[in-house]
Amino acid sequence: MKAETHSKQEGKQTLIDGNYPLLLTRALAEKMTGMEGQYLDRLRKLGLIRVYKTVGGHYRFHRDSLINHININLEHGNSYRDWE
Repeated sequence: MKAETHSKQEGKQTLIDGNYPLLLTRALAEKMTGMEGQYLDRLRKLGLIRVYKTVGGHYRFHRDSLINHININLEHGNSYRDWE
């Protein structure tokens, strides 16, 4: 099953994903969204997505926050692949 798929729900496109954990490493976040790591870091630094900082100083991206960010942009007619 493909990790990211789009569907129509009440006339809106949404990103559906059930194959990833709630907290994602940067590599998994890249894989799930198709976004580059530098762009994910920019979203993190701007506070546009929720992250968790580990004791070791690494960041974990909240899956639902990423999905929400993508869905908001899709609702406004933006392709998340064009953001970079």
